[in-house]
Amino acid sequence: MRAIRRHSLWLFVLLVQCVGPAHAEDAASYPSRPIRVIVPVGPGAGLDNAARIASEAVEKHLGQRLVLENKPGAGQRIATALAAKAAPDGYTLLFTTPTPIAIAQHFYSKLDYDPVTVVSG
Repeated sequence: MRAIRRHSLWLFVLLVQCVGPAHAEDAASYPSRPIRVIVPVGPGAGLDNAARIASEAVEKHLGQRLVLENKPGAGQRIATALAAKAAPDGYTLLFTTPTPIAIAQHFYSKLDYDPVTVVSG
């Protein structure tokens, strides 16, 4: 369980760093409001549990609330599209593994997001 927590925390910290504030001048005040975390699986799933464990640690580190939203379905494409369409201000994060994003482009002819942009920010 401890290894899962450590791994989940590092994954989440990486996401926070990659999707951080859009402008350097905003960095001093970030985060000034709760952060929305989209989880592409249902409550109680392994990825959801990892997101909840990691969010507790990140909340303590940032001093700001993280609000988890479960958006399961369509091979994680619903949640990924929702996160991709959000404002690039660092207040909407996607908690997932890269595999569903990477393989979706090979299985579906039309996606509501660009997989390269979603992963690289």
